[in-house]
Amino acid sequence: MENYIFRRAIKENDISQIKEFFNEIYTPEKVGDLAEHFSHSLPGMKPESWFVAEEINSGKIVSACALIPWKINFSNTELNAAEMGIVATDVQHRNQGLMKRLGEEFDKEMKNNNYDISIIQGIPGFYSKMGYYYSVEFENHINLPLHSIGTLNYGRFSIRLGNINDLEFFMTEEIKQQIRFNISAKRSREEWTYLLGISGNYELEYAGEFYIIENESDKFYFKINFHGFGSGLIISEASENISFNAACELLNFCGELCRKRNKPYIRINLHRNAALVKTAFNFEAKFCSGYAWQIKIPDAENFLKKISPVLEDRISNSDMIYFSGIFRVNLYSRTIDINFKDGKITEICLIKSTAGNKEIQNLETAKTNETYILNTTEDMIPVIFFGHKNLNEINSLRPDTYTESSKAALLTEILFPKKDSWIYCRY
Repeated sequence: MENYIFRRAIKENDISQIKEFFNEIYTPEKVGDLAEHFSHSLPGMKPESWFVAEEINSGKIVSACALIPWKINFSNTELNAAEMGIVATDVQHRNQGLMKRLGEEFDKEMKNNNYDISIIQGIPGFYSKMGYYYSVEFENHINLPLHSIGTLNYGRFSIRLGNINDLEFFMTEEIKQQIRFNISAKRSREEWTYLLGISGNYELEYAGEFYIIENESDKFYFKINFHGFGSGLIISEASENISFNAACELLNFCGELCRKRNKPYIRINLHRNAALVKTAFNFEAKFCSGYAWQIKIPDAENFLKKISPVLEDRISNSDMIYFSGIFRVNLYSRTIDINFKDGKITEICLIKSTAGNKEIQNLETAKTNETYILNTTEDMIPVIFFGHKNLNEINSLRPDTYTESSKAALLTEILFPKKDSWIYCRY
């Protein structure tokens, strides 16, 4: 490590060097051009958002990543999220812990600026070493063959490209998305202005076209990406309440685009239970594969405090509306106690211990003799808290995640139910 300096991209030529670095690493893809564009144009980004490792002898940047700020909606509670994005290390400098060190600097920045979670799209099998775990579904490949569409005609809809004049409509549609899904993106007016401003810029990796589909009584939207995984035409966004007739017209329109753009099929990159997907399943669409956002919760105790209103709301809408007692998350080396009285959270506290699991489980407070225990491990925290899988699904794969009683199981399912989540990209 003595051969490197770890710092922010604050030098005058850093961004141009970052551009060159990423273009070389990812050639022939122009990832460096994207990094430069983000640095200058993406809302919330600035040169200091980059964490870099500089080789002292050559003065070159040999490893780098960016902190891209997001707002995430968690059941009507806003979370501050930091995406670790555009990550790479020069091949000659790998396996020396550079990215681990940059990750530590990234984590310090999260703590100093009160980020609730960190998210990453990154490569499989690497980021678990840095505390990230698959916790929210994304990058689905729901493929629709062209032969199953082309004759769909269920209503008279017009389809046009959206623009900045449709800004209010797009933002209203996003609110419907937030209501529908447990976890979703919250894109600001500035971010929507950015997205609509780059619509049609084929050179940008994440760019695409926003369309409006409407008739006399209904109005919906969808987005088609220019780039992405697979050779199909990618539908990456769509109104969550899109009607069956409008969805059929949309698919017919996309089928024609496939033929014009030499795309062999339509790939729908939406949640498997999204309204458009349900329509597509009627026309031979198949779920082929999917991926998931990798998420890290840096401070589980503070995270639970942040989402306390959500937990209280879930209790109030359950059979345990007036629950009093302790819901204990036993992480084997420490526990987090959520104290309830008459359905309201009175305290969330962390209990650290090196005495062993048995003694941790026997810890009690003077407030109540009702303690309901969920045993699990650190890596399952985001999976449980975000409702990615239910208790039985996790237990079938990880027997070290289980409850002490049927009532503890019931409380777990009430507080952290399995729910649909989908995060649209903010760039």
